[in-house]
Amino acid sequence: MVFGDNRSKGGDHVNHEALIPAIRKETPDFVINTGDMVDLGLSSPMWDRFFEIERELLREVPLWPTFGNHEQGDFTNLTYLKIFSLPPHADDQEHRYYEFRHSNCHFIVTNTHDAIYGTHYGQATARFHRDQPGQRC
Repeated sequence: MVFGDNRSKGGDHVNHEALIPAIRKETPDFVINTGDMVDLGLSSPMWDRFFEIERELLREVPLWPTFGNHEQGDFTNLTYLKIFSLPPHADDQEHRYYEFRHSNCHFIVTNTHDAIYGTHYGQATARFHRDQPGQRC
């Protein structure tokens, strides 16, 4: 199951709250959130509310997060990296992009925000995509 941009504007979480039971009803193997999980990535109260809403879903299935522009509070965004334990790369560093396999599919979760702005993270993301061998679904 893939969804995203569930952040609220002005504290209204109605759509996000309604979405989670619908996702649970589908009994997915995992969920991928495409980013913009919160309105401001450095806000602990916003992350608390996000996890409060998703609590029951996350008890049942893993969440594969994507770093969106609203998760970015600064270019390192240690808040995001502290919250999520992402698969390490060959250099044993955590990055805001990663890959995982499920069944016979190879998923690459990327951060297009970096690529758009040409940051050094964007260049690393491009190398990561270029260097990933394997099948695509």
